[in-house]
Amino acid sequence: MARGISDFVDTITLRREGGGRALIRLKTYEMDRRAFQGEPVDEIWFDEDVSRNNDSIYGEGLARLVATRGRLFLTLTPLLGLSPIRKRFKERMGKECAEVLMGLDDALH
Repeated sequence: MARGISDFVDTITLRREGGGRALIRLKTYEMDRRAFQGEPVDEIWFDEDVSRNNDSIYGEGLARLVATRGRLFLTLTPLLGLSPIRKRFKERMGKECAEVLMGLDDALH
């Protein structure tokens, strides 16, 4: 359990079928850029547009991926149009980035 946030789990340990363990660490944008500093990671998944909240968190996320050559995933609802981070991804489309567009009809839940 995370300290200071009720009902928030910040670390999940998974046991792999083939042996070994995997760690999942969860953070919130409210935690500040410093919470994203630290150890290298294999994947980062930002939920919603991080550039609208704090673009330095995005930079810290990228820094965590350098050593592992990991992947970054971003899911967002572009209600306010082309944000800085979405523009950055669109400029790299086809090189190292891909975009999946979905509408309400695709959300079967």
